[in-house]
Amino acid sequence: MDEVKQIKKFPFFKSKLALRLTLYIFAIAMVSTLVLGMLQVVREYYIEKDALQQEFEQVEQINIHSIKENLWILNIDALKTIFDGLLQKRNFVYFKLVDEKGQTLIEEGKMPKKDFLLKKIPLYYLDAYGERVYLGELTMVVTTKYIRQEIVRNTVTTIAILLITMLLVGFFILFLVWYFISRHLLKIQSYTHRIRFDEQLPPLRLDRKEDYWTKDDALSALVNAINRMQKAIRDSFSQLEYQSLHDSLVDLPNRRSLKIDLEKRVKECKEKGEYAALYFLDLDFFKVLNDSLGHTVGDAVLLEVAKRLRRLQKWGVKVYRIGGDEFLILTKPLSKEKKEAEAFALELTKEIQSLLEEDIVLERRTIKITASIGIELFKEADDAETVIMHADNALYQAKEGGRNRFAFFYEQMQSDADKRLEMEQMLHKVLQDDEFIIYFQPKFDRERKIRSAETLVRVKGIDGELVSPGEFIPLAQKTGMILEIDRQIVRKVFEFIRQNKQKIENTTLKSIAINISPNQFIMADFPRFMVNEAKRYGIDPDFIILEITEEAVVSNVDYALQAMLELKKHGFHFSIDDFGTGYSSMRYLMNFPLDELKIDKSFIDHILDNERSVAVIQTIITLAKNFHLNVVAEGIETKEQLEAIYKYGDVLVQGYVFSRPLPKEEFLELLQRYKTS
Repeated sequence: MDEVKQIKKFPFFKSKLALRLTLYIFAIAMVSTLVLGMLQVVREYYIEKDALQQEFEQVEQINIHSIKENLWILNIDALKTIFDGLLQKRNFVYFKLVDEKGQTLIEEGKMPKKDFLLKKIPLYYLDAYGERVYLGELTMVVTTKYIRQEIVRNTVTTIAILLITMLLVGFFILFLVWYFISRHLLKIQSYTHRIRFDEQLPPLRLDRKEDYWTKDDALSALVNAINRMQKAIRDSFSQLEYQSLHDSLVDLPNRRSLKIDLEKRVKECKEKGEYAALYFLDLDFFKVLNDSLGHTVGDAVLLEVAKRLRRLQKWGVKVYRIGGDEFLILTKPLSKEKKEAEAFALELTKEIQSLLEEDIVLERRTIKITASIGIELFKEADDAETVIMHADNALYQAKEGGRNRFAFFYEQMQSDADKRLEMEQMLHKVLQDDEFIIYFQPKFDRERKIRSAETLVRVKGIDGELVSPGEFIPLAQKTGMILEIDRQIVRKVFEFIRQNKQKIENTTLKSIAINISPNQFIMADFPRFMVNEAKRYGIDPDFIILEITEEAVVSNVDYALQAMLELKKHGFHFSIDDFGTGYSSMRYLMNFPLDELKIDKSFIDHILDNERSVAVIQTIITLAKNFHLNVVAEGIETKEQLEAIYKYGDVLVQGYVFSRPLPKEEFLELLQRYKTS
């Protein structure tokens, strides 16, 4: 344990790179040392072996003559003396002398089992006559044991010295690698671990002297790259963070930014016991404008609105765009007194309306923009989502009262919002299952013949009872579901006409009217949809009246005229519903291809007790006659109203005085009762 603690004191042991590099060098050196050592062993072996061979030859040269002479005269004792002397040499271990017949004469020493060299020397002697006489054979054996031992000893010594040398060199290399490389890499590693998107670190600097050798080396290049990378990461994060908190079109803070700021404001108001306000703005009829004039114009309008709302910053507020045409404004804490906070909120509301009332001029078009505003004053709100929801509910209330209005949130609005949510879910299901029901309310002429009928849509609620159109139609318009509802109703009416074509032809019914919402009417593909569906169901467009409101025309006069002319070309007819309630009714008569005017029920209700209502009714009937238009008086509920309306002209009558809205089966039965030959 003490040794481990001692090692930890040396920081270079923490460098895996230095250790690995040292191990590589040490391993290579070890292999090289072993290979060289083995080669040295082989070399020394052969050198020693050659030395033994030379010793053989030397012994042979010195002693062979004496051996031959003593063998000739068979002086055995002399021979033994020679061999005993030779055995005193370290390497000579065995001698054997045999005569010419192979008989052993002398055998001195011990024959080794291994590690030896053997040499046999034939012995010849020249006699007195000069002839060579074969005397026998001498066998000499030397051991290589001492050579092996010497080589092993030398090899072990050499390898030990090399190992110690390489170990020292390894530690030295380890230190050099750590000092010049690894310790800097460890610092770089530590630095990179501390890099964070939301934190700016000081530039990385290495603990070394910058000189000619280090100025532009690989480590300097790495440090510079990391510093550039950190700056790029921080810049990119700052840009991404800004983009994540701001709307890409108008460059205002977005919904995410709103939630962050609003959570802080809710907490601040709780701590201070002060009120703050959240405004929810929705541009009136913006979807109509966007769909009719195009997204380019719509985007330009949003940019101009955002520009104007930025001027509110002097009030100490922050403006947000959370999508579409929805803008929110968050105030600073205003006051501990609710009345004072409300007074400020009202002043700010007037300023907002004042900023938006000026016309927007784009591409030679003059566009008038207004906004509906919902306001939530909060002091002890639960959370940001609750504040936004309350402001949204107030906005809905403002829209219910008409456009270009504002409303403060009050508790009853939440209950209403829950009911709207339940209604919206019900509408989604009915729309998905195609469960809308069509009713027809007939229009009678003076002779009490059914000349036309208005299509009305009904839907059954969760309890199975019919839901009033006044409850679900405004919600359908707000949510956009009205577009698909309109088209489902058109198909249902066309299917009804196709299935009952013969029955209808035998009656006095000349047309069926279908209500078209303003949102539907300004859709670019609406004329094509009507023409295609009429062809698909085999319906004569001359039999169809499209009832539109003044709102559908006001939103985009040029496009409305173009759409009406296109549909008129194919034979469809047009009726203006609630005529007389708008500010530009005369303009419709002058410029639009209308076929029918419907007197609004608000005038009919006072036909018996209000001279101004009577004057309006007479004027509408006279105008229609001069422009060759049919007139429908809707909402006639009593005989007195019926008699009064007939005094002022020839009109079609629609109302409970003759018939309530009927399911299609009952409507067919009524047609059969009123049919003529």
